[in-house]
Amino acid sequence: MLSQKGGAGKSTLTMQLAGGLARRGKRVVIIDLDPQETALRWAHAAAAGVPFPATVSRLPGEPDALPAAIKAAGRDADVILLDCPPSIEHAATLASLQVADVALVPVVPSPADLWSTMGVERLILQVQASRKGLKAALVPNRVLRTNLAWDVLEVMRDFTLPVLGAALSQRNAFAQSAVVGGTVYQLGRAGSEAAREVDKLVVEVLKLTGDKT
Repeated sequence: MLSQKGGAGKSTLTMQLAGGLARRGKRVVIIDLDPQETALRWAHAAAAGVPFPATVSRLPGEPDALPAAIKAAGRDADVILLDCPPSIEHAATLASLQVADVALVPVVPSPADLWSTMGVERLILQVQASRKGLKAALVPNRVLRTNLAWDVLEVMRDFTLPVLGAALSQRNAFAQSAVVGGTVYQLGRAGSEAAREVDKLVVEVLKLTGDKT
């Protein structure tokens, strides 16, 4: 997950996607590359006896250690998620694009977020020019049911990168799951609508990776 500005929901997307993949039997490892360590703090907030459904760790060392960290994590994981810093100039973001199979860009449907997404897209397209195997997509996140949001979602389709066929709405359940150190799947009926959205996200991401399981 990468973005150019904070507040796009990068860590939320990472943690919920991890929960959805885990429910499908995937062994998931998250490497938290963001200096704010949101993913780590989120997982550490889990109640005793109810661990977060994925292993969350920070990168041991500098960004150039990322390939080795991924190789090591891959021994015990089916999927490795990288939660990047909110900056396309950060060394960890650039390192991630050199090793990732898929780059997901959460986009809040607002004019300011669209402007910042242009820079992210340019960077990804530059990397794709030399790394033909890198796939990428925009993911609508924190979507409100307003006319402005729908207009922005339409504008998103003018980007070169495809828009993923799933979106996460602005729901209290996503914030609440962070408070309890889990995912929306743990919230019962209060998280049921959010869980359905995450299920759709998981399906779309697996399609993007070519995983048909």
